[in-house]
Amino acid sequence: MFSTLIQAFIESNEHSGAVRTYETLKAKGFSCNLVVRTSVLNAYSYLGDFEEAEKIFQEMRQDGLLRNIVQYTSMMRVYRRQGKTVETIALHDEMTDKGIAPDGRSLTYLIKALHEADLLDKASVKVNYLFRDDQNRGAYWTSLMLIAALRKDLNQVTVTMERATTAGWGKDAELCRSYIIALWDCGEADTAANALATMLKTRASLSAPKEFRILAQVRTAELVLHRNPTIFRYAERADTALLGFDQPRPYAYRKG
Repeated sequence: MFSTLIQAFIESNEHSGAVRTYETLKAKGFSCNLVVRTSVLNAYSYLGDFEEAEKIFQEMRQDGLLRNIVQYTSMMRVYRRQGKTVETIALHDEMTDKGIAPDGRSLTYLIKALHEADLLDKASVKVNYLFRDDQNRGAYWTSLMLIAALRKDLNQVTVTMERATTAGWGKDAELCRSYIIALWDCGEADTAANALATMLKTRASLSAPKEFRILAQVRTAELVLHRNPTIFRYAERADTALLGFDQPRPYAYRKG
């Protein structure tokens, strides 16, 4: 029962509710299974409670219960937020040494940690090694795109997208988002705007929060949105959907 309740809180992004339920159970002397502890670790990491996150992670380590990607990704998120670059890299290595396949999120944490440690050259080598037998995965292409973006290498961004498209991943939503952000970070604001407009026109679920959040991710409010009517329309919808306003708030880029 309590496991189901905690999981429901997590799935509803009510991480504080999951933590409150877990702490109540512990205070009453109840033991919690692996699923609950993993979910609560994830919740602590989202809430930024680094001390409790590390505590429950180390408890699971001592009990021999570190077995899945969610556990490692949650702790990598904690280390990233704390600026613990070495620990982030070491945890990813520990995970893959156990045979746990990385996902897009864990690879993002790894690549950014390597970048901060001035080891970005090792990132592409590591990504290619991890996917040496299975490059037909979205996480592979989004990882290469992130590396190109961090290098601000526009040519590599373009080549990566072309290769991914040839491999059949050109319309993958996560890759498209990464591509748009990479273009923006490389100074290609207009190209990023056009790519975003195309994505908004062709995506089946245009009301999905991720499609809206990209508007904020690429930081286009003043420079790009006023030039592209498609983005302008969805920016208004995004404002309403994400911020909960009854009416879209006025944008600075409307002036002039």
